[in-house]
Amino acid sequence: MQDNRKEHILFHLSTLLGLIFFIAAIYITTSVKMENKYQKAVDMIENKNWDAAQQYLFQASNYKDVEVLRRYVQAKIEIEYKGEKELTDDYYNTVYTYLQEIPNNYQGKFKRDIEKFKDEIEQKRQQLNTADEECYDNIESSVKIVSMGGRDVVVEKDAVAPIFNSDELLY
Repeated sequence: MQDNRKEHILFHLSTLLGLIFFIAAIYITTSVKMENKYQKAVDMIENKNWDAAQQYLFQASNYKDVEVLRRYVQAKIEIEYKGEKELTDDYYNTVYTYLQEIPNNYQGKFKRDIEKFKDEIEQKRQQLNTADEECYDNIESSVKIVSMGGRDVVVEKDAVAPIFNSDELLY
């Protein structure tokens, strides 16, 4: 009976050790694969191959700083594939939004590149805003919006028309 009990315990112990070994092997294999994909993505970013980097980052989800790098790569892709005519204020705002999703306390390998890119996009946004303001300042219009009696009104030459908002219009 003692021998039977020992065999039973040895069987369960060997099964438990086999299960632990199996789980450890899966974990290590998965970690190695993720690290390889992450390193390939980093290599692609360094080589400015944004599409390939995006694919590798997608495959290495939830690993290290992948989410930060995804936002950076997406912003780069947006800038790279747009022509100069498409680079409007709204467009730069979209790219800037991607970059603002990157935490300011990011300390990874591409910290300087990301900060530099953020600054470039912010400068371009400001330049476009300044150019738009100058454009509007130079337009001579016979229309002005002024406040009269607590309401904004449109003044066109000698005519006055109130500006209604949708809350004031009852159907």
